[in-house]
Amino acid sequence: MKITILGCGVIGKIWIAHFMKKKYFVQGWLKKNKKFLKFTLVSIFNEYKKYEIYSNDVYHLQKSDILLVTLKAWQTIQAIKKVLPKLKKNCAIVIIQNGIGIQEQLKKIQQPLFFGITTHSGYLKNHITYHTHYGATYIGPGNKSKYFYKSTLFILNDILPKVIWKKNILYFIWLKLAVNCVINPLSVIYNCKNGDLLKYKSDIYILSYEIALIMQLNGFYIDKDVLFKYILGVIYITKNNVSSMLQDFIFNKKSEIDYINGYIVYSSMKFGVRVPYNKYIFELIKEKEKIYLK
Repeated sequence: MKITILGCGVIGKIWIAHFMKKKYFVQGWLKKNKKFLKFTLVSIFNEYKKYEIYSNDVYHLQKSDILLVTLKAWQTIQAIKKVLPKLKKNCAIVIIQNGIGIQEQLKKIQQPLFFGITTHSGYLKNHITYHTHYGATYIGPGNKSKYFYKSTLFILNDILPKVIWKKNILYFIWLKLAVNCVINPLSVIYNCKNGDLLKYKSDIYILSYEIALIMQLNGFYIDKDVLFKYILGVIYITKNNVSSMLQDFIFNKKSEIDYINGYIVYSSMKFGVRVPYNKYIFELIKEKEKIYLK
């Protein structure tokens, strides 16, 4: 069985390391045309290990049984369109990422499509990838391809358990979106690790209130107080983590704000309601990005 990882950032490297441990034929697919991908990963057990795998091998891509996509939301559509003509019709495409906005654009592809989220986390420092939190991954159906096989779930669960099947995956994607709408931008604004955000519960509550409203309007009911407590719980569990958006700012990279708070703002306009704090947060992050994305 051949696997290609499209998007070899922190999460992608964590998956690659675990595929290699299980002796799968795995390659990376990089934006730059490099033949090899080399990296060092520190596991949650503080074990350092160096990895080297092939990358950008077209034959491997054509024969791949799974394309695991761990790109940023804004990178995904264009990257998938580039590799799609080279994939087998029964190659399972598994997209694990933050944000909402790409799902509708990909539903009509022929290959079996899975959408997912993960609570695994880590960060990059001094060219070393750290796996800091061992979480779980949730995946579910993204289309109705005739090549759809649930065996993809069992393979991924063998590699990096737990991988949990959720038929109603969009509900869990919305929950993850809600968490990211709070942790990611606030960690940038206050320049802090996740745990320090517990000092700013009023910000968290206002954002939670607006997000719960938008979730309800989209058909995913959740009480605002329940969502608020859920987000506080995630912040506490990941208190030592550096959010992905703060990492983007540290390395002067484009963030996923358009697909996180930006999507909340877009959805509010569609329903004719106001989400003033999400709008403020969205615009503030966009202004901060402009400083280094010129």
